[in-house]
Amino acid sequence: MKRFGTSSGTEIDKEIEDLTPQNTVKTYKYVWKQFTEFCERRNYKLCAQTSDKQLASILNVWAFNMKRSHGTEYKEGTVKTIWNISAKLVQKKFYEEFNRETNPFRGVIFEDARKARAAKRKKLQAIPEKRKTNSVALKAEEISKIISIFDENTPDD
Repeated sequence: MKRFGTSSGTEIDKEIEDLTPQNTVKTYKYVWKQFTEFCERRNYKLCAQTSDKQLASILNVWAFNMKRSHGTEYKEGTVKTIWNISAKLVQKKFYEEFNRETNPFRGVIFEDARKARAAKRKKLQAIPEKRKTNSVALKAEEISKIISIFDENTPDD
């Protein structure tokens, strides 16, 4: 037994949990709270009897209707992130609680839900303040100005 160790499953799970960044844990809790509130308001039930078709419908409606708690829209990149986390957590819930495998990321039945997420993102991209900002290349004079400001070897004027 010396060669392979004696760590139990619970010890391993605790180590994995300890290594998970706290921001990830908080984000997952926040997204799950939002998703479950959404399901409660719409009277959606996530139980063993929920079919993949019903689950796809829930994720479809969620993709297009997710908003901040005070009613404003998320940025388009955030919509993708929240939907992906929601889908991942639903997948985990169904596997752990009901021993049922479902894949919202590749399953054909979930295609419309993924399309709804993409449509919502396209809609938000049309609004400049909701669009993901792209980095812009600096001009040569701007680069030299930055270098002269931050270069320790350049004397101050």
